[in-house]
Amino acid sequence: MQAENKGVFRGNILFLILVIIDFPIYFIISGIEKLYGFELSSELNIIITQLSIIVPVIVYLLITEKNVFKFIRFKKINIWSAFLLIILAYCMWPLVSIINAISMLFATNMIQGTVTDIADSYSVGVAVFIIAVLPAIIEETTFRGALLNNYRKYNPLFAIIFSAVLFGLMHKNFNQMLYATAMGLIFGIVIEATDSIISTMIMHFVYNGTSVVITYGLPKLYEMVQGAAAENGLDTGAALDLASTEMSNSDLLLTMVVMIPFAVIGLVIGGLILYLIAKLNGREKYLLRLIKKDKTDVSTNTELKPKRSIKEMIITYVPLVVGMVVCLVMAIMYEIA
Repeated sequence: MQAENKGVFRGNILFLILVIIDFPIYFIISGIEKLYGFELSSELNIIITQLSIIVPVIVYLLITEKNVFKFIRFKKINIWSAFLLIILAYCMWPLVSIINAISMLFATNMIQGTVTDIADSYSVGVAVFIIAVLPAIIEETTFRGALLNNYRKYNPLFAIIFSAVLFGLMHKNFNQMLYATAMGLIFGIVIEATDSIISTMIMHFVYNGTSVVITYGLPKLYEMVQGAAAENGLDTGAALDLASTEMSNSDLLLTMVVMIPFAVIGLVIGGLILYLIAKLNGREKYLLRLIKKDKTDVSTNTELKPKRSIKEMIITYVPLVVGMVVCLVMAIMYEIA
């Protein structure tokens, strides 16, 4: 098996291992909860999930890679790139919000309850660490580090798309699958523009961290509005009750319509910022390669998409298909539950 094909095979095997480890954890946790009549806390669920991801990834990297940090592209980035990445994250926010709203038309919002539970129990600092810091480090090391860079040996665009899809599937619920896949695509392009996984860790942290801050901030904002209204003899009870309930389909559709212009503007500005980031890091040729038909390596001028026999295709992709099917089954089970 050629080195490029071996990279894809290794990536698929790693993904299957992650799924195989994660699948029984769901039943173990459910069994413990039913047996002892209690529900594990949201923060403990997150920590268990993150550990089930990072432990096998670390073992895999130590066994297969001589230089782990080089392989996952753990490289420093300049301060201007970091600043632009934060702006880029917020430019993409409207698009991600629209995709999230689309998923909520047919799937349960799985994350908001988790964030709220943790916010009710811990300080904002602890919540940011559990919800933003841990996933930013662990999930990026896994999906934009181990998986994407294995697939990248075959083809960069292939690597970005596949690692993004698997990132979405590993969330195991239809709500997060859609917007996580979109975020994975954005992160994949960003790491190609910077050649550093720190860049996607920053953006991942910005998305999750902002959600935590909003969750903490909204109740305080409601209290301020209610207090100001009470001083002026106004009743805001109905409005605040409405704000605290889940959004109806009509509300979601209205949100999508309102957000479309912001998403378009964000995409345009974000594209310019992304190119500027690539230029700052001397990576514009790698970024432009993603939209070109020529898929040769710009540094070695070698073909990045070698031919494979049917036998190699079967051996390579069976682990991937099995892992994807299991993730979809788990998503259906979560939705039913």
